[in-house]
Amino acid sequence: MTRSVRRSWLAFGFAKRSFSACLATLCASALLTSATAHANDQPGADLRWFEIEVLVFKQDPQRHADEEYFPLQLRPVPLRNHLDLLNDYRREQLAPALEIIPTCTEDDENHWFEVVQRLRILSEPAFITGQRQQISLCRDSIEEALITGAFGISGAAGSQRSQMREVAAQQINGEGGDIYSTESPFLMPTESFELNSLRQQLERQRGKSTLLHTSWRQPVYSRNQGRKIRLFGGQNYTSEYDYLGFAHDFDSVVADRSDNPNFLLQQQNAPLERIHSLLNLIEQGQTPFSRPDRQTAGLPERPANPPANLPQDVWEFDGLMHIYLVGNYLHIDGEFNLRDEVQVPLQATSLEAQANAALRQEEAAASFLRGYYFNQLRRVISHETHYFDHPNFGILVQIRRTDLSSRR
Repeated sequence: MTRSVRRSWLAFGFAKRSFSACLATLCASALLTSATAHANDQPGADLRWFEIEVLVFKQDPQRHADEEYFPLQLRPVPLRNHLDLLNDYRREQLAPALEIIPTCTEDDENHWFEVVQRLRILSEPAFITGQRQQISLCRDSIEEALITGAFGISGAAGSQRSQMREVAAQQINGEGGDIYSTESPFLMPTESFELNSLRQQLERQRGKSTLLHTSWRQPVYSRNQGRKIRLFGGQNYTSEYDYLGFAHDFDSVVADRSDNPNFLLQQQNAPLERIHSLLNLIEQGQTPFSRPDRQTAGLPERPANPPANLPQDVWEFDGLMHIYLVGNYLHIDGEFNLRDEVQVPLQATSLEAQANAALRQEEAAASFLRGYYFNQLRRVISHETHYFDHPNFGILVQIRRTDLSSRR
């Protein structure tokens, strides 16, 4: 073979190898681009998804010495690093009723209308009622009032208040979703419930009632990566109490019994009139002086510096559930409060304070929204029903695997 022919074959072989390498590079690049595009279309495909079903029920207390186990002072559950799927659900349920109301503008502040005494937004899942109030006509203001329960009913009697509170939906009927196309948790429809028979059995038992039954799907991460899910149910006390349990009219009820400077200043000029009034009370059979009962729980002190991130709405049952993985093991960390409206005696601790309370005809007791605290961490197995027990309520939890639950 001549030298020129040999050079031609060498050049052809080099060109062929270069073309093959280029073609392979282009194919690999195309495959990588296709895989990336596919991954972008399925952001949830690389996550470990589980389905969680929760059933919460209230029961008559199994113990009697409540103060011994659960003091009146609330133990708050701040809302940090959490998702609030249920409030999003409430807003979606209210949306049809709000569509007919115009959106807010700067001029809407002077436009008002009266809300009828019993305003029913939806027959399912919740109802909201209020006394005759004035509320801004525009949509944003009404939505805020409905969401937060801001229909002022503090002036109503106790039995009237209980009849006029919002009651949250017991069964949450979510829209579902696609675990492949999202990274965010979503509520499941009631058709996904597997604890229906247990709920029906509990509701047939004496002293038990359902507060919440819901199901959702979420990607589950490690303890430090994942976010907690807020759960709430029962009655909405927002218009009557703050989150710490104090009535909104608390300050007017107990506005200082003994150290109110204005009150003492008024009385300094009339000591004889005070003595005369006290004697009249005694003659009428009213005894304003007594030894304080140290065994009776008194009204807790309002914290000077309450914790940050406390909920703005006050529900009968409220708290956070954190589901996370340690290696390949599922864990449930639940922290909740069950609230109960009680009457707490206002005990004056000195004769002077008792005299001032009697002269001002101060109420002998104040309404307070106490809390029964619960906090428990447990390692669990999927597809088993786990029961978290409390003297005043119970929580049933079932975690189920999905197509994307396996470790990858």
